[in-house]
Amino acid sequence: MGEAELSAKPLGEAFLNLSAVRAFVRQSLGCGCPESVFDHVVVGYPAVFEAVADETAEVQLLVGKRLLISIVDLNGVRPADAFLERALRKGKDLRDRYALNRFRLVLVGEPVEYPLEHWQKRFCQDDRLHLHVLRKSEVLGVLVE
Repeated sequence: MGEAELSAKPLGEAFLNLSAVRAFVRQSLGCGCPESVFDHVVVGYPAVFEAVADETAEVQLLVGKRLLISIVDLNGVRPADAFLERALRKGKDLRDRYALNRFRLVLVGEPVEYPLEHWQKRFCQDDRLHLHVLRKSEVLGVLVE
């Protein structure tokens, strides 16, 4: 599949394949969760519970009734610290309200353009709260293999 096709494919459509979700969670996010969590996967486009970002391109995955992942396509825009703080706080609130184990916020953009390490130190002091930045081709590449 060409780069143009990858960038044109909506994120929500890409998560309809269970093996793609498994590959994304394990390979792209580095999650070592047990195989049994993949027995229950819910895909929300834009959200399973409620959106954590005010973005229209948000996709949420609820994996194994334990892990909530919100994927937000930044479309080349650098998010402000206030946006990240609000999205992570909302994700943490959802995690706690629904008694989930973890929340992961995945920003889809160009990793070199974003101060990921700074953001992680500032906003992710809870070891059950994670922030990732992935290129769109990395996200969709795993999902369409």
